[in-house]
Amino acid sequence: MGYISDNLNKIDNTKEDVKKLYDIFNSIDDFKIPIIRFFLGAGEFVLRQRLNEKGKEFIHIHELTYPQDNLCKHYGRANIPYHSMFYCCCQTPEEGAIYPRLLSLMETSKILKDKESKGIERSTLSKWKVTQRLELLMMPFRTSYARPNPMIKQIQKEWEEGIKKSNVDSNGLELVYYMSDELAKDTTDEYGYFKIANYIYYLLYINNKTKNADGIIYPSIPSAGEGFNIALKPTSVDSKLKFDMASLTYLYKNGEHSYYRIVNHSKLIDKIKGLIFEPMPNDVIEDIKLLKYQGLDFIN
Repeated sequence: MGYISDNLNKIDNTKEDVKKLYDIFNSIDDFKIPIIRFFLGAGEFVLRQRLNEKGKEFIHIHELTYPQDNLCKHYGRANIPYHSMFYCCCQTPEEGAIYPRLLSLMETSKILKDKESKGIERSTLSKWKVTQRLELLMMPFRTSYARPNPMIKQIQKEWEEGIKKSNVDSNGLELVYYMSDELAKDTTDEYGYFKIANYIYYLLYINNKTKNADGIIYPSIPSAGEGFNIALKPTSVDSKLKFDMASLTYLYKNGEHSYYRIVNHSKLIDKIKGLIFEPMPNDVIEDIKLLKYQGLDFIN
């Protein structure tokens, strides 16, 4: 542990001492912070999932994109309060990689991992097409994930080889490693993301080396590293993503058993009425699988 880590550890997240935190960030030259660049090309797709409010449906595209700043009242893994980000996930090319829609479910569901919960959870999954190449920041992976995506191993190997060959500023490297550990934490503490959320804000909006990036990409914590999440700047969403389609989904949960069902999909967009949905075709096999979930009530 070095000077940077010692000073970061002295900061009490609950006191939200932003000045002291940014003094540490600014103590290192902008261009001496090592970072990985990851590119997601035009034509690729990202998925975003939102839980439905009880008895309500999402019918307008603006309800499925990033929330308004005034609604973001708490720290997220990649956002500070009152500063919105567009959280989504992407498909990775490796054979056997987790399906993006299941990754989205893991990230948003409130009942999936609860072995005692019973009910039907509704959420809306939206698909967005990348129209211009996205430039994303990526930190080195320090955490040992239980089910790491093959891409994680490859990127980490290349990072370690590159660091050995480079003359990297020790404080800059220490800061990146510290924040990589913060990014991998799974916390429900209201202030648990204070440091990492502010660091990502610093990288994307202040640091002269990195502020031109569209967002950040990082391994999914709920999936134990099987997939990747992305947090995008709202301006990049507006200029580089295009809405493709949306679907209402049901997560049936009966104790340790669960089934994820796509109920409908958006057929067209009416400028006045909003999204028009049509039901998915009947599936006899799916109907049989759902028999064990009869009698469950909607929880939202």
